[in-house]
Amino acid sequence: MTYGMRRMKPVKVRGNRRIRVYLWVFAITVFLLFYLSANLVILTLEKKVWEVRKKNEEVALEISHLEFDVAGLKKGSRIKKIAHEQLGLEMPEGAPEKLF
Repeated sequence: MTYGMRRMKPVKVRGNRRIRVYLWVFAITVFLLFYLSANLVILTLEKKVWEVRKKNEEVALEISHLEFDVAGLKKGSRIKKIAHEQLGLEMPEGAPEKLF
C-alpha cells in the first residue's frame, strides 16, 4: 500500500470525458438553434395567417355589399323602367294569348 500517493486516472479517460462534454455542449447548442429557428418560422407563419384572415374578412364584406347591389339591380321595377325608357318597350294589356 502506498500512503500519501494519489491514484490518477489514465489520460485517455480524461480525454474522453472532455470530448463528451464538448459533444453535449454542441448538441445543446444545436437543439437551441433549432428551437429558436422553429419559433421564428412559427411567428412568421402566424403573421401571415392573421394577414390572410384580415383579407378574408375584407373580401367577405365586399361580397355582402355586392350581393346587396345585385339584389337592388334585380328589382322588377328597375327593369320595367329601363325597358320603357331606354328600349321603348311597352307592357302588354290583358292576358297573354299563348302561354307556350
